[in-house]
Amino acid sequence: MNFSPPAQIGGVPSVSGVSIVTVTATDPGGLFVSTTFSLSVLPANASSGFAITGVQTISCVTVSGGRRWVSFIPQYSGTDGSPVSFSVVNELLPTTASGPYSLTLYTDNPTLRLRAQQGGSQASYDYNWLGACSAPARQGIAEPGTGLQVRVLGNPVRGSHVEVEVRGVTGQSLSAQLIDLQGHRLGVERIERAGNPERLSLPIDGWVGVLLLEIRTATERQVIRLVQP
Repeated sequence: MNFSPPAQIGGVPSVSGVSIVTVTATDPGGLFVSTTFSLSVLPANASSGFAITGVQTISCVTVSGGRRWVSFIPQYSGTDGSPVSFSVVNELLPTTASGPYSLTLYTDNPTLRLRAQQGGSQASYDYNWLGACSAPARQGIAEPGTGLQVRVLGNPVRGSHVEVEVRGVTGQSLSAQLIDLQGHRLGVERIERAGNPERLSLPIDGWVGVLLLEIRTATERQVIRLVQP
């Protein structure tokens, strides 16, 4: 297999298996951004039926030394339009929600067994989430002049609201949501046309511990860890 700029991977694979691929783009000023995805090569005689062929890792946030918050989407082949029931062994009960799925995981268990069922067909996949998290990334990092810039005005957060300042996305629509470490969304605020800066005040009354703040536009996304003592 070989890569042909700007965006083509081609060739005839010599072996089957799953590889973690990291793509990095660097501008003339030396700033860079990376993303990671799984590339799956099925055996030549593999069934063309329903299967989990890979996983797209959306984000990976360090909660503590041995704990990560991971958001991901499984990728399927052979779907027929009927509901897919998805689960993660010992981590997530079966659900027909389409994802992305969010889990709090420990680094001493680096591989998840994913399972999916469509009608009478079942599929499984071993997802090396820690390998995907270890690849270079820029999740949650804001730098001047690079588009979406997010600043929390006070972290650890004290009081009933978290105050956030967003820059670099003037006129764009954006959403802000708080997520707990079990992946539950605690509230969403949407702005149709952002100012510069755009100030947000998100309620967290009664919450103690760690939350994740996700700021998203149509093309950019950042996740920031919040602490409420």
